Amino acid sequence: MRCGVDVRCGVDVRCWAAAAQPGAVAESGAVAQLALSRAAYPDLVFFIFGYGTKQQHLGAGLTRTCPRCHNTTQWVRIREFKQFSVFFIPVLRWKRRQLEICTICSTAVDA
Repeated sequence: MRCGVDVRCGVDVRCWAAAAQPGAVAESGAVAQLALSRAAYPDLVFFIFGYGTKQQHLGAGLTRTCPRCHNTTQWVRIREFKQFSVFFIPVLRWKRRQLEICTICSTAVDA
């Protein structure tokens, strides 16, 4: 068989075969590309992970006067924490705290 330029993608088959296995000669572009992909990424492993601050609403809080906007309203109580997840499953949570938030200006105060 003769090696040469693959008509479909314009890539020299000899280069693909040499990259895949020294001394090997590929018969077609598809075989050479498959050999190269296996040689370049032998055991491909991937991870999907995430990190961020999450908030859970716990309902109504106390009626307070806001130190920032000076309005007296019922505040909202939330739980805030940092979270690390792997494959969309929460694995670690830290820095948990409960806050009350003003519904007018969004000022947060520890509950």
